[in-house]
Amino acid sequence: MEIRVDLYRRGLDATAEISKRYKHNITSLERSLDKALDTRIHSLVLLLLREEDEVAYYTLASEAIPRLEKAQLRRGDEYRSPRGVEVVDDYTAGSFPDTISQGRKTTYSRYPSPLATALATASLLEYILFTGGLEDLLPTAIEGLEYLRRRDINRNWLVEQEADEDWLGMGRGGNLLSTNLAYLAALEKAYNAALEGGDSEKYEKILTNLISRIEDSFWDGRRFITHILTTSARSLATHIDGWAIVLPLAYRGDERLRSHMGHMYRALHIEDRTLCQSPSGRENHPIYDPLQASLLAYSLAKTRMYNEALTILSSIAGRTGYIEIYTDGKTLRRRNPYQRETEIVIHLAIQRISRAVKE
Repeated sequence: MEIRVDLYRRGLDATAEISKRYKHNITSLERSLDKALDTRIHSLVLLLLREEDEVAYYTLASEAIPRLEKAQLRRGDEYRSPRGVEVVDDYTAGSFPDTISQGRKTTYSRYPSPLATALATASLLEYILFTGGLEDLLPTAIEGLEYLRRRDINRNWLVEQEADEDWLGMGRGGNLLSTNLAYLAALEKAYNAALEGGDSEKYEKILTNLISRIEDSFWDGRRFITHILTTSARSLATHIDGWAIVLPLAYRGDERLRSHMGHMYRALHIEDRTLCQSPSGRENHPIYDPLQASLLAYSLAKTRMYNEALTILSSIAGRTGYIEIYTDGKTLRRRNPYQRETEIVIHLAIQRISRAVKE
């Protein structure tokens, strides 16, 4: 795709200060990991850094990966859920908590999140592939994959979610696109690691069947839907889906990918605002979340939809510090707890576009 010069210059100008802070943000994030680690967000940041900046990736991964490995929930461990203290049993063993803070492991729902587990497992496997060392981390990664396989409750290759897990609310369970894409990413890395270890057949089978099921179940002819409830209802609302932007990291179907990302851009970038859910539906208010908007911009850039990515980057670069909720004619603001991570993603997106300009 031809990159519009005016959009590129505007994007560079808008993100210039953020790019100046990039190294500081990496160093600051590295130093903060001994206090708190968000399994989803920091695993995803690691995966993006691995693609875009190997030096920063190694710096951050050297701190984050050992902490992720130790955070895995093993039989007999305790973790905190909304119900109180839970003890890890055979069903939940191998999963990962949502957050680790001062040694305390916490989940946002009763059972550990399949999405957090899939992203953490993918990050561990990526580090194995990067360093070439299988011995120390591979058992942890395999336990994570086994937990995800146990969450394929109805044996249709897709990971199932309990009610109210990973924002899947309304008191019903089902399948989330984002979780199954993260599982797909983890399986692909497991397959590549197994190629080096000579045991790839079982991962190849799961990988092939999962790709087929994702395409059959979630593709509606022009986009991927965000979730399917156990009632077989399919969500036609457009969300960034918390993490469905991981799609370009996992899915290789170029034509469908571009169609999906184009739909997301048109539905979510409205009047110079990028929302994390479409402004339809009685129960949901439009929300601007800078982290999710930056991830959408990065995903568009990775899909070679550079002009759309630049449009979003220009609109959010000066607004990374707060989340906005638009309700009843009012705008409610609250602090973005992941401003540093947001700015790292913005820098990686503009750098990716800059490389494309030079090619």
